[in-house]
Amino acid sequence: FITAIGNDQEGKNLKTALERVNVKVLHPMSNGTQPRYLAIHDSRGDMIIAVSDMELLQSITSDYINQVDILKDYKHLVLDTNVSDEVIKYIFENFNGKIYVDAISTTKALKIKPYLNKIYLLKCNILEAKALGGKLEGKELLEKLKSFGTQNIVITSGAGNILYQAHDDSGTVKVDKIKNIVNTTGAGDAMASGIIYGMINNLYLKESIEIGKKLSKLSLMSKDAVSSEISKNLGLK
Repeated sequence: FITAIGNDQEGKNLKTALERVNVKVLHPMSNGTQPRYLAIHDSRGDMIIAVSDMELLQSITSDYINQVDILKDYKHLVLDTNVSDEVIKYIFENFNGKIYVDAISTTKALKIKPYLNKIYLLKCNILEAKALGGKLEGKELLEKLKSFGTQNIVITSGAGNILYQAHDDSGTVKVDKIKNIVNTTGAGDAMASGIIYGMINNLYLKESIEIGKKLSKLSLMSKDAVSSEISKNLGLK
């Protein structure tokens, strides 16, 4: 796991928590503070406003990726668009396995537009999808993104149905109604992790989305961005 870790107590706590669950953490040495994201929610758990400080992520450079020299050791790579254009370009030019991308935001999604033909899985929400494919809807939007060469596409729309496009299958997956939503922050990340977990374990895209739904539901019902109930044991039953 390559990321930026701050030289403060929050950074140390994060690294310890990751290592406790056997995640090997690689990060540039830095004197900066831990990147953070703060969201304010209403009484229904929906986000009203959010602010973030991701400056330390700029310490991850293509030179650092080259220095740690691990891309050749893996068949799968998960990338989000918080890193710089330089790093994104380096990864797409130097990694030969399957690349899974979370678009993150409408602005940051544009960083990956030149590389859509190299993406194995693109997970985005409807606004991010339109930023990449234009102001289309439903199947037309999926077809537009597919025309760029992306192999698998998942488009979420909050409480709306999930759109998906695989190599030989496309359609919608119904989203379950959840009455007691506590917190919407982290639900999309949980969805993405479940989908990627399923695909790495050779499930079809539609089956992988069902795992993503399960993890996302746990996140929505938790006060934490990452529910403590999420584990790989939930996935392949």
